[in-house]
Amino acid sequence: MKKVLAVIIAVAMISTLSLGVIVNAESKAVDQSTLTLTERFSDDFSDGALDTETKWKVDTPPSVTDDGKLQLGGSNWINEGYLAYIREVLDSDYVCDFTMSGPKNDCYWGFAVRSPETGGNPMNGGRFGLPSAAELSTGIIVDLMVKPNDGKIGVTFCDGGANAEAPTVLLDVPGGFDPTVENTYRVVDTGDKITLYINGSEYITIVLNADFADADKAAIYAADGSELMAETDVTVLGSGNIGFYQRNNVVLVDNVVLSDAVAGSSTGDDPAVGTGITNFLDEGNGHVGYSLDVVRWNGDDVGDRGAVEAYFSGDGTLDGATLGGKSVGYYGWVAFTQEVKQFGYMINDKVVFDPAFTAANENGLADTIRGWGGDWANSYPQRYDITAPIDGLTGTNVVCAVVELADGTIVKLNDDSVYNPEERPFPDRLTTLTIVFPGADPQPQPQTGDAAVAMIAMVAVLAMGAAVVFAKKRSF
Repeated sequence: MKKVLAVIIAVAMISTLSLGVIVNAESKAVDQSTLTLTERFSDDFSDGALDTETKWKVDTPPSVTDDGKLQLGGSNWINEGYLAYIREVLDSDYVCDFTMSGPKNDCYWGFAVRSPETGGNPMNGGRFGLPSAAELSTGIIVDLMVKPNDGKIGVTFCDGGANAEAPTVLLDVPGGFDPTVENTYRVVDTGDKITLYINGSEYITIVLNADFADADKAAIYAADGSELMAETDVTVLGSGNIGFYQRNNVVLVDNVVLSDAVAGSSTGDDPAVGTGITNFLDEGNGHVGYSLDVVRWNGDDVGDRGAVEAYFSGDGTLDGATLGGKSVGYYGWVAFTQEVKQFGYMINDKVVFDPAFTAANENGLADTIRGWGGDWANSYPQRYDITAPIDGLTGTNVVCAVVELADGTIVKLNDDSVYNPEERPFPDRLTTLTIVFPGADPQPQPQTGDAAVAMIAMVAVLAMGAAVVFAKKRSF
């Protein structure tokens, strides 16, 4: 256990499919707890080939590596692919997740948003001194690696004219950021705002003066709300494509997921909240049973109940700073008497859903569970694989896995019944964890609509703070 704990403390892995919902009060980013995501495009390149007929637009064909990653560039950076566009023209709210890595070889590499499928040429980057200021690009170009400016990320608002004349800004990279290793990125574009998250943490938000219409002014803000680029005259298309590019590098892209993002309020009829938040054992939500087979800390399976009890402090909380907490994950299955809509996590009073949290059922899982008879026979078994990012939290935070049912009811996976009191004195399925970081406790978020329901739900969650557990792995 000491060896496992030492690794967990030393290695802070990142959440790959989601991001924190507790942000600085001055942040300009969209509150993602108000967004419901519906996947419209994905590619993990596992089939070993690039679909250029329906998924990707390329000028010269890049390759797919043996371990299933899109490779841009090679011995000849032009002939072996310098650009790959997702063929989806994005003119509505969306979220795009991907991983990317590359060397600090020469020039630059990165991604572009709101770029036309033809004539954009983001491979020309934002210039920043290389190679020719007269070359052209169109779209918001984000250079994740800038050769002449190591330790910087560049953002350029390219309008199809000479890049040297386009508004541009060089920004310091996040602490510990290394572009040569695989990092996770998320772009959230809600029309008037475009936020970039790196490794689960908010990096910058671009604020535009138009909502999915051509914008002519933009400003850039850091996660704490500080201004990085004052409002500037720009030319930004109201719609366009996302593309990945490199100039004289070998760059790898993987796990690309594009989702429509429907916004609503944080209470009332919002699809992210629906008819209310209930505890698993409450009457009326159609609960039958569920299993928590694996708990992950920073992406690592931390073992069964006996192995993980040493993680907890004497008061039953987890010391997030000492344990190097970046994310907590839950893997298992649920069974309700109605179909599952989606899975998510709840941090204090905020709920976030992601279609990537719905895992594939292995062959025989549903039949096995229904074969138990009774309510099980008419249930809808469904696997989940949820990752809740906790990097950047302060104070005391209560984290819980949740499921949204077909009728909009949100159910917390917080079954606190004792499974085997002699072997394990704590509930073995409870996903509720109280994780403590240095700093002040997060303030309750302002609510609208049916505030009483939201407040009751928040108090119910906070009341369970002392009953924190990791669960023993079981096959069913």
